[in-house]
Amino acid sequence: MHIQNSYHATSDNGEPIDIAKLQSVMKQFKLKHNAVAVTYCKDEIPEGYEPVNDVPCALIHHADLGKKVYINKEHHDCLVGLYHLGMLENASEYIRDGIYMTDVQQFYTLDAAKSNKHNTPNLPQGAFKAIAAAPLHLVEDERLIHTIVVICEPQYAMILAGAASTRIGKFPIGELGMSACASIFNIPLLENNSTFVIGDGGGRMHNHISTSELFAIVPRDHIRHLIDVAESFKITPAEMRKRIRPSYFEENVYAGVKPHAQP
Repeated sequence: MHIQNSYHATSDNGEPIDIAKLQSVMKQFKLKHNAVAVTYCKDEIPEGYEPVNDVPCALIHHADLGKKVYINKEHHDCLVGLYHLGMLENASEYIRDGIYMTDVQQFYTLDAAKSNKHNTPNLPQGAFKAIAAAPLHLVEDERLIHTIVVICEPQYAMILAGAASTRIGKFPIGELGMSACASIFNIPLLENNSTFVIGDGGGRMHNHISTSELFAIVPRDHIRHLIDVAESFKITPAEMRKRIRPSYFEENVYAGVKPHAQP
């Protein structure tokens, strides 16, 4: 993905995203939540998006409710989230080394908290002035779709985050442990890979996620694979079982060999 003119993005393959087709694919899943389009803004914010003074990870929840929103260093309510998104200059040791985690969650040791923060990939400092989000059905310009975030149950995440693996053999990233803002916004962009994320306690709480749900994130360059899978989705388990499961073998499956024949 290449971000141009502050927030307009193009896919590596140069193909625009067919928004109508993508919306149709999302409707096939009959999800409980709206698919959310995330936009990384180098400078100005897209027209029609409103600031929210909330934790950055909650952008997904606000967009799920039907709002077009953004956070930046003037509008937010979490210094940790701002730090991970590269929007907090001169972050204190309290944040950088995760000391706050040992205050809020006493089961964390200082060494483990520090390791957690130091191993969490951050967006480059100052790379983006804002992160914006909107429900997919309200996005008219396909260049604003940098990633798609969906709150869903695991079986849907298998298809959404796993679509690319069926087309180009690239496994999605499964993640647990780091701050939800980094999991949702940083990993898919930095790795240019689909992810499925449980999220941390705060991220799940602020996004009102049920115990059976998680986040599935598809980067722009993988969206075409998701559309391809949805259009060609077909499963024939009976035929496959005959060939790989001994309990389903039929006679003469393999050149006359009878798997169940006695010696």
